[in-house]
Amino acid sequence: MVGVATPEDPSKYPQLQDPFSHFGTVLGGKRLSWGAYSVPGQIWLLIDQYENPEQARKQKIRNSEWSPELNETMIKEFFDKPCPYGGKMGDLIDATPNELISKVYVEEKLFKTWFYGRTVLLGDGAINALQDAAILANGFYDLKNLKPESITAMFQEYVDQRFEKAKVNVENSRLVTRILGGQTLSDRIIRTLMFNFIPKALQQRDYAKKSEYRPQVAFLPLVANTGTGNVLPQRPS
Repeated sequence: MVGVATPEDPSKYPQLQDPFSHFGTVLGGKRLSWGAYSVPGQIWLLIDQYENPEQARKQKIRNSEWSPELNETMIKEFFDKPCPYGGKMGDLIDATPNELISKVYVEEKLFKTWFYGRTVLLGDGAINALQDAAILANGFYDLKNLKPESITAMFQEYVDQRFEKAKVNVENSRLVTRILGGQTLSDRIIRTLMFNFIPKALQQRDYAKKSEYRPQVAFLPLVANTGTGNVLPQRPS
């Protein structure tokens, strides 16, 4: 469950005064975790309920039934939990309009088949969805005709550019989930290693490497690199 609270008082939550983003997660046991994440002036709240496989299958079937009204049961379970920013999670929940609370069934999958005929898949997730859309838009922009073989070739080029990078993003998402909310012994070991033994310089180098890939749509003026990191060259159209 994810929600976006209305702008809060920075004197109550000093994290909002910082130009950097903050995140705090509480591991509550019994497959539960919750947390608060900030961008300047705004707070997101995140509630995770890790189901066992059988419960997960049942929840997937009920996915279409979820609504703001049906969220109340889950919300009440976390209302009195301690907020990592101070106070209770209920303070943030009360400051979050019902229409800005979403309950979703999280399912991470990477399909090997991305297209058939004139149908093609886009990634579901912030990074993959945007990058897939940019590469696919460039493919349509470069199409010389609408013959089936041309569309098939364009879709294959799209997959060739995106599959391995999407695979890395999916694997990284799973790792982050384990680090932030995992509660098994192996999750604890990974979290301890990440936060205590891996040098920050190595982590920053890894982040910089992952940020080099920034595909843009070719039919608009390209955005200049104003940062200090390297950017991979854009494939010409």
